[in-house]
Amino acid sequence: MGKNIEAGKPATLPNNSQVNGDVRFVKRKHIEDVFDISRSSIYRMMTDKSFPEPIYLPGGGVRWIWSEVLEWAKQRINARNS
Repeated sequence: MGKNIEAGKPATLPNNSQVNGDVRFVKRKHIEDVFDISRSSIYRMMTDKSFPEPIYLPGGGVRWIWSEVLEWAKQRINARNS
């Protein structure tokens, strides 16, 4: 992408990208704080394929796509209300 991407900041992707629009990468700690869930719960749900997979950044960074995490939360709410 050419530019440094900071966690939690929207990144505009190039026009030839498979993803359209702005993408916000967030750290696991942000997800833990917002949803009040533990690290182990996140990884357990990932193992069960019930939580979005992270993106692995060069240099060892791990981030989640915020829109996917929000969609996960919406699915949980919808399942509760069904």
